[in-house]
Amino acid sequence: MNRRLRILLIFVGLALAAGAGCGAGDGLARQPVSGTVTLDGKPVEKGFISFMPISEDIPTQVGGMIAKGAYSIARNDGPVAGAYRVVIKASIPADREPVDEATRDLGPDGAPTFPGARNKMVFDKELIPQKYNAKTTLTAEVTAGGPNVFDFALEH
Repeated sequence: MNRRLRILLIFVGLALAAGAGCGAGDGLARQPVSGTVTLDGKPVEKGFISFMPISEDIPTQVGGMIAKGAYSIARNDGPVAGAYRVVIKASIPADREPVDEATRDLGPDGAPTFPGARNKMVFDKELIPQKYNAKTTLTAEVTAGGPNVFDFALEH
């Protein structure tokens, strides 16, 4: 076999292998989902949405980013048909006390630390009420071949 033919066969084989690797590859009939998320009538600027199966028979739990009030989870990463609890989170960094450059400490890795922070837990401030995340009341029914567009208008 001549050299050009071997090289061509190698490239064709690589292309076929790459094509076979595309997609979820788990054999599940996943569905794309998308929609909007607003809080008190305003788009949620940055956050995360999760679809958590209600039934133990559903093998997928999926999530995606919310940006400027919209989210979209592609078919390859989407849920299978079924009922889901929906969890929505959006947070901003907790306020920290201002630190004077002269009194700032450096940790062992050379990164700045904040005096007194070693004994304090600092959490981000959650913007979304618990009834939409930790104690969610939101649900979605994902259907095979359906539009699966779920808009969530959240309120405080």
